[in-house]
Amino acid sequence: MFKRLRARSILLLVATCASAGALAFAWLMRPSPLFSSLPVATTASFGHAGDPVNVAFVGDEASIIRAFHAARWLVPEPVTAASALKMAAASALDAPYPSAPVSDLRLFGRVQDLAFELPAGSARERHHVRLWRTTMLVSGKPLWIGSASYDSGIELSGTTALPTHHVSPNVDGERDFAARTLADAGTVQTETTARIGYPTLWGFNGGGDWYFDDGLIQVLTLR
Repeated sequence: MFKRLRARSILLLVATCASAGALAFAWLMRPSPLFSSLPVATTASFGHAGDPVNVAFVGDEASIIRAFHAARWLVPEPVTAASALKMAAASALDAPYPSAPVSDLRLFGRVQDLAFELPAGSARERHHVRLWRTTMLVSGKPLWIGSASYDSGIELSGTTALPTHHVSPNVDGERDFAARTLADAGTVQTETTARIGYPTLWGFNGGGDWYFDDGLIQVLTLR
C-alpha cells in the first residue's frame, strides 16, 4: 500500500513539474505585445513561405535611408529583364554587381517598401535587408519590420526550379550583423531585442533553403 502511494506521489510530482515547465516555456516564448499581431515570416512567389521577420526599425523613411547610406549599404536596382540578365552574367563569371536586384517578397499583401544590400565580393554573395512599413507608431514614429538574410551562392530553387540565390541558414547572425553595421555608423539611438515568435530549428524559405532562428527580432530606434 505504501509503495503504491509513493509511486502515485512520484507520478503526480513528475506530471506537476512537466506542466509547470510547459507553462513556463510558453510564458517565456510568448511574443512581445508590440509584435504579437504582426507576421513572423514573409511570403515568396506562389504563396510559399519566405524568410523570417527578424529586424524592426523605429523612424521615418528618410531616417532609414540615411542610416543605411551611412553604413555603406546600397539600394538594389529594380528587377528588369536587363538587370536579370546582368545578374546572371555576373554570377556566372563570379564578378561583382554591387547594386544587383533583389527578388520581391511580400508582407501585408505587398512587396517590400525598401530594400538595401551590402556586397560581399561577387554577385553570388551579399547581405540584404527588406523592409515594410507597418501602420503602428512607437513614440510617434513609424514602425518598420523586415527580414535580414545573407546570400551565399547561386542555385536552382527547390520550389520553382529557377536560378536563385541560396540563403545562408544562420539568419540570426545576419540580423545581428546588419544591426551592428548601423550602430557602428552612429545612426542608432537605441537597440533592443524582442520576441516575435517561437524558435525555428527546421524552417524553409520560398527557395527551399533551410534556416534556423531564435524567434527574436532586433529593434533599432534611429537618430
